[in-house]
Amino acid sequence: MLITKLSPSIGAIVDGVDLSVPLDDDTFTAVSDALTDHLVIFFRDRPLAGCGKAGPVAWGESRRV
Repeated sequence: MLITKLSPSIGAIVDGVDLSVPLDDDTFTAVSDALTDHLVIFFRDRPLAGCGKAGPVAWGESRRV
């Protein structure tokens, strides 16, 4: 997993995470830490089809997909 900081104060891009399958505990913790550290995270070029969600969800809820 690669996390690229977008600015000194907020935002990061997370690459190398397969969002089409449930995250293992280590990956979930790393993504959660990135969210805590950067406040906003982006997963670019990820299809939403088949993810089981119609819109944004709370981070803890997304783990249960």
